[in-house]
Amino acid sequence: MPRIFMKDTLRWLPLVGSATKLMGFPQVKRYSKAKLAKQPELAERDRQATQAACVALMQTPSSMMSFAEGTRFTARKHRQQKSPYQHLLRPKAGGLWAVLQAMPDRFECITDLNIVYQNGAPSFWDLLCGRVAHVFVTARYVEIPRAFQRIDHDTDKQAFYTWLNGYWQDKDVHLETDLRQCVMLEIKRNGPIKKGNGIQN
Repeated sequence: MPRIFMKDTLRWLPLVGSATKLMGFPQVKRYSKAKLAKQPELAERDRQATQAACVALMQTPSSMMSFAEGTRFTARKHRQQKSPYQHLLRPKAGGLWAVLQAMPDRFECITDLNIVYQNGAPSFWDLLCGRVAHVFVTARYVEIPRAFQRIDHDTDKQAFYTWLNGYWQDKDVHLETDLRQCVMLEIKRNGPIKKGNGIQN
């Protein structure tokens, strides 16, 4: 069963919090950079919590879902980050690094999913109400370099960041291609349409 590392504050959501806890979704705290600067010991506490959550996952076959940007894409966030990518925010490497470190030799590849919405990314309420038209989904496998499948104190962290940023650049290119293909499919199906900018990754 795919699992997601969740912020511990989400456990208070009705139904969602209790259901994900029962299904073994790891729930960890996240701290702001400002708070970590004042209390650096919190980073170690966070790392230990991540490792403890991964211990249970090591007992059964499992997969992890990661939203590497750590937040929803908006044009404002894209500008604030000065993101070098056209369709993506900058990836946060810490979560992926922590999982690969805590679960050595468990992951050989990433199943990369891109989702393109014809009429722009819908709101959560639109999804609940079924107000979503055509959706274009692509999946591809991205191999994790052998050097990063077992992370320890000898692993070159800068090399890991370089690899992740390269993967993210490729993902950005694939998103642009997917968007163009989505538009072409809609033109073939319904004639000329207004090009949306609905991308989710």
